[in-house]
Amino acid sequence: MIRVLIADDHPVVRDGLSGIFGGAEDFEVVGLASDGEEAVELARRLKPDVVLMDLRMPNMDGLQATRQLRRNGNAVPIIALTADPATLRRAEALDAGCDACLSKPFKVADLIASIRLSTRAAG
Repeated sequence: MIRVLIADDHPVVRDGLSGIFGGAEDFEVVGLASDGEEAVELARRLKPDVVLMDLRMPNMDGLQATRQLRRNGNAVPIIALTADPATLRRAEALDAGCDACLSKPFKVADLIASIRLSTRAAG
């Protein structure tokens, strides 16, 4: 079972991502965060196998949250999700400590493959 934490400030995106995993027998959504601060706290408390992290969120964005998790010694795989296809944004995500970066919109198959690859590499 792959335990997933979803961090995105848009409820419809959180719900949509949760729905993707609802029918999958080898995935479990263990938490939903609406900003970076909540993502850091839930990752610490819930210990997911992977975090799906939107880069643009209020209070603490996804880059700041990723850096905070890494500073805290949390090695959970983090997959950045961004609506900005710019190469620079992807580079920033990887420099901050993300393991992968997907540009919205993305294919469900690409998301699942990225999660599987990131969790295999981590464990």
